[in-house]
Amino acid sequence: GAMVTGYSGQVRLKEITSYGEGRISPETVTLTNGMWSGQLTMYRADESSINRGNVNIYAWLESAPSRNGTSDPFIVHPGPFARLQIVLPGQAPLPGSLTGLTGSPASQAAGTGFQVDVFATDQYWNPVFSADVAMISSSDPAASTPVSGAMSAGHAQFSVSLGTVGSQTLNVTDQSNGSISGMTSAPIMVI
Repeated sequence: GAMVTGYSGQVRLKEITSYGEGRISPETVTLTNGMWSGQLTMYRADESSINRGNVNIYAWLESAPSRNGTSDPFIVHPGPFARLQIVLPGQAPLPGSLTGLTGSPASQAAGTGFQVDVFATDQYWNPVFSADVAMISSSDPAASTPVSGAMSAGHAQFSVSLGTVGSQTLNVTDQSNGSISGMTSAPIMVI
């Protein structure tokens, strides 16, 4: 569409990817005479269409949502490997979000094994490739940890069990590269 040079005011922004909405900063910009100049940061990577791109910036007026526009598609690449992510039953990865996860850990029966996923991610929880060795430990002295193994294409799955009733956590660390940040899980209720 054509630039509306007579408009000055706030415009809301959001990142749209082939996976759904992402996070963008800033979320609001102020146009002057139909223009704004500055830097935007998109946090959710999407390389699903390398030739064309599958990320768009969607802009709209909060006071009149039908007045909106969408950018041409582009690609957002993940950053370098920066941290490990632990995902428990009841949770799912949410790349580009503040916490990297959606959902809450499901309660677990004492002494019963359950699957835990570990992912290599950039600083914004976007998945990246790695073959580093990940190790899981626990706050529970009766857990079946530590367990470790090499990731394949940035992912590893472990079976663990917790043995002490109450609130427990799991921790993941990178055994191959000390500069990679680990992660402590949200509390898991052991029953």
